[in-house]
Amino acid sequence: MSLQSLIANGNYQSTQAAFDAITTPSIEVRDDQKYTWAGVADLISPEAAEGLRIKFDTSGFGWVSLQLGGLGIQLSDARVQLVLLAFAQANVAGCATLAAKGISLVAPWQSAGIAEPTLEQVQTAFDAFVLAQEWASLQNEVINPASNNRFALIAALRQAANALEA
Repeated sequence: MSLQSLIANGNYQSTQAAFDAITTPSIEVRDDQKYTWAGVADLISPEAAEGLRIKFDTSGFGWVSLQLGGLGIQLSDARVQLVLLAFAQANVAGCATLAAKGISLVAPWQSAGIAEPTLEQVQTAFDAFVLAQEWASLQNEVINPASNNRFALIAALRQAANALEA
């Protein structure tokens, strides 16, 4: 998907509104793969993983520890998220990282797989979109004229053509 597509898919009233919407994290991304202790250690370090194992075992969440030692857990699972976020608030090392790996928000530009746009790039794409919309409206007026004033229609078409050339 392109920046132009992101702008066309939105209903933005201004360049700034388009920029804000395209650059603000608002799309949920879920990592539904199953992680074992090895995967957790890769994400947060072996030392932090061991501290987390101890915390699970001593806090009544041994089931999480057992599952991590077996088939693994989905970090995006609602129950797992609750545990990780609670431990993160208690400053348990690595829990915030694991929770964010399970469920995170990304900006539309990231989801589209494009480079982060600047305000100037959004301005250019927004202007091109508005101009294309105006041109399409004029073409529709040629096909289905609302009035019989051909001179006004020709003047509008010339104005649009000049704007496209600029």
